[in-house]
Amino acid sequence: MAADLRELFLRGLDEWGLEFTEAQTAAALAYAALVVEAQDAANLTGIRSPEDVVVKHLIDSLACLRSAAVVSATTLVDVGSGGGFPAVPLALALPGCRVVAMESREKKAAFITSAARRCGITNLTVATVRSEDAARGPSREAFDAAV
Repeated sequence: MAADLRELFLRGLDEWGLEFTEAQTAAALAYAALVVEAQDAANLTGIRSPEDVVVKHLIDSLACLRSAAVVSATTLVDVGSGGGFPAVPLALALPGCRVVAMESREKKAAFITSAARRCGITNLTVATVRSEDAARGPSREAFDAAV
C-alpha cells in the first residue's frame, strides 16, 4: 500500500514537472498518513482515503507552483489552511520559503503544528487566528504571496 501511494505521488509530481528529493517525498507521504490517521478525531478534511489525500491534497496543492508569485516568494501565507493544505506541500516544495499556515480552529492548528514537526518540516509555522482578524493587523502586508 505504501509503495502504491509513493508511486501515485511520484506520478503526480511528474505530471506537474516537479521533482522532490527522497526526504521531501518521505515527509509528504508521512504527512498524508498522519492526516488519514487523525481524520476522525480532528475532522481535518472530507477526504478520507489515503489515495485521495495524496492526489486531491498533496498533488493538487502543488498547482500553486504554477504562480510565479508563489515560486519566487520568501514568505507565504495559506489563509484557512484546514488540514494543512496547501501549506504543507508548498513548504516541502519551497524549502527556502517561510510558510505560515493560518487556521482559526485550534484543533486543526495543533494538528498541523504537531504533524509538521513529526515530519521534519522546519520552514512552516502555524498562526491560530481568524483571517478577518489577521487582515486588520500588521501581518496583512508581511507576506510575498498568499494562497
